[in-house]
Amino acid sequence: MNWANIDHSLFGIDRKKTKAGIAVVIAVGVLVITASILQRIEIINTATVSELTDSVTTVVILISILMTFIVSVIYALWNGGAVLAGALPVVAPLTGLIVNGSHTVTIDLAVGLSMGALGAVLATYRQYQTIQNDGWSHRSVANGMAVATGMTVIAAAAMYSVQYGPHIGAAYYTGIMVVSGAVIGVGIAWWKMLF
Repeated sequence: MNWANIDHSLFGIDRKKTKAGIAVVIAVGVLVITASILQRIEIINTATVSELTDSVTTVVILISILMTFIVSVIYALWNGGAVLAGALPVVAPLTGLIVNGSHTVTIDLAVGLSMGALGAVLATYRQYQTIQNDGWSHRSVANGMAVATGMTVIAAAAMYSVQYGPHIGAAYYTGIMVVSGAVIGVGIAWWKMLF
């Protein structure tokens, strides 16, 4: 990958940490695809594949939960890339939906988008801190704000679209609180940037 052509501030402050974040996104995507393929094989084969499928599916669920609620926030504060911080909680549910041919927004994807929006806001704040300390260009913060704002709008629309779905519960209200936090964070950041 030619790093010279990428505004790496959208992906992270430090290139080594950014490469680690990209590796995590790719690994989780491959793991979700593997679990989906194993579930399709399980329909054809017998109990041996069933045990393997259950194990891989359990691992994918646990990783998805960690990616959604913990990893994106840690990455945002650790390396500050708005795009990667926003992508980390979305990669597992979005890959699963694409591989399985689904065209609807699920509560998992909506909550992932909500946490991605929060991660993008936190990453932009982290970039702002780096500018204050290391003298980076303010363009990277403006780019991060654009990503954070876009993700917040998409997350709010996703949460709105699942509000009448069959699986409304704690996940929905968690997503609403996270989107609210992202909206407040984006609002404060835009206020500071403009005034």
